[in-house]
Amino acid sequence: DALLWATHAAAPEWPRAAGINVTDSGFIAVNRFLQSTSHDFIYAAGDVAEMIGNPRPKNGVFAVRQGRPLAQNLRLALSGFHPRPYRPQRSFLSLISTGNRNAIASKGPWAAAGGWVWHWKQRIDRKWMHQYRELPKMEISQAEMDFTARMKKNLKTTDHKGREEKPRMRCGGCGAKVGGLILHEALRQLKQPANPAVVVGLAAPDDAAVLTVPAGRPLVQSVDFFPSLINDPHLFGRIAANHALNDLHAKGATPFAALATAMLPPAKDWILIDQLSHLLAGAGKQLNADQATLVGGHSSEGRELGLGLTVTGTVPSTRILRKTGLAPGDLLILTKPLGTGVLFAADMDLKLSATWLATVVNGMLVSNAAAAAVFVRAGVRACTDISGFGLLGHLREMLVHGDAGLELWPDSIPTYPGTRQLLAEAVSSSMVPANAYNLSLLGPGPWDLTPERTLLLDPQTAGGLLAGVSEETASSVLEELRTAGYPEAAIIGRVMAKGTGPHVVLGKP
Repeated sequence: DALLWATHAAAPEWPRAAGINVTDSGFIAVNRFLQSTSHDFIYAAGDVAEMIGNPRPKNGVFAVRQGRPLAQNLRLALSGFHPRPYRPQRSFLSLISTGNRNAIASKGPWAAAGGWVWHWKQRIDRKWMHQYRELPKMEISQAEMDFTARMKKNLKTTDHKGREEKPRMRCGGCGAKVGGLILHEALRQLKQPANPAVVVGLAAPDDAAVLTVPAGRPLVQSVDFFPSLINDPHLFGRIAANHALNDLHAKGATPFAALATAMLPPAKDWILIDQLSHLLAGAGKQLNADQATLVGGHSSEGRELGLGLTVTGTVPSTRILRKTGLAPGDLLILTKPLGTGVLFAADMDLKLSATWLATVVNGMLVSNAAAAAVFVRAGVRACTDISGFGLLGHLREMLVHGDAGLELWPDSIPTYPGTRQLLAEAVSSSMVPANAYNLSLLGPGPWDLTPERTLLLDPQTAGGLLAGVSEETASSVLEELRTAGYPEAAIIGRVMAKGTGPHVVLGKP
């Protein structure tokens, strides 16, 4: 005789202990939106949850298929939108191995058994596991493709079912705009606070935004645009807005308005609405946190998701911060760690851990507004933000109009977790070769791209501010920065005497 022992999924104890509604079996009770029936800010899926009114067996089919709607509803909830209902399938295929290379298959009233079912199960299981072993590598960049190749890749297949799908070219010019209904629906979901400086904005959309500029305060404007570096449109919108605002913070300006330029890959209307609404909601959230309002913009089709922001602010003419103005003896203070370039290069090459990714994303979401206020109060002599040209490139801009050099202390430069380890493994951003000419600041060369030098060339997205602070006030400024929310702010170098010409010496404090 054969002894069979069949077990069922068991619920953990902690949901009931935490006061979350659970079923008689102890599983978290969720509604059709996968929300807890007692706490609508809690979402659950898979074996730990049970849908009230529509229970399903505890197996991988339903757990896997709940993953996508769960992720979608989490994004909607984080953006302030209403979640969408999940409708599970009615039937499913079961494949059970019985040993000796045999298996049983069943779906609804149909059933079969034999060796061929075992081979079928093996094929499905191995295909499933293979997708987690052989992950796709980063595709060739657009910059490395010629124009014809880029055009051939810019195709879209028809959405009509039942027809042979034939690729067709996408139009350029205004024929590449995102549809009006899509734009209207995305903007309808966007909530922006009232701003007295905005005369005409998204509250009543027009051909152009109309803004009121305070008398006696010069206008400060900057623009940034880049493709997405993360597959969450809301997070990307926040990062892009923070990056664009950095230029205003580096001038000591107060932001108050922004125009957005969004690029979205061709897709079905509901996908475009979803992407655009999340993208603008993320950007709006970050802008609002710095007292700025999204007042308009433009949208267009493109091969990949991208966002640009033209930001506007004002600053008293007596306290404009500039890049130049470093004086001998000044100490250089950096407000945030370096490493975004190499970390996201590693992410594209599937070498970045989830912990490192979470840490760098959280760092990129930290605004430099408070840091700029500290620098303005301290009367710093020079300030800039670290972005695409890397630390060494922005140091060149600070030195170019002067006659002083500086001593840089690489060991004192703060970096995000994983940065130095990845650089030691020869991982680097594709922007590093373009930034390498800045190594001439170190001397005539030639210079090898050691991990230390590559760090100085690493492009930063939503990076920190770099300021020249007098030696007498540097310690108090550093302490104030750390109190203001920049725990890794650090002194990374010193300005040397004039007469030596713009150059950088690598040393130790």
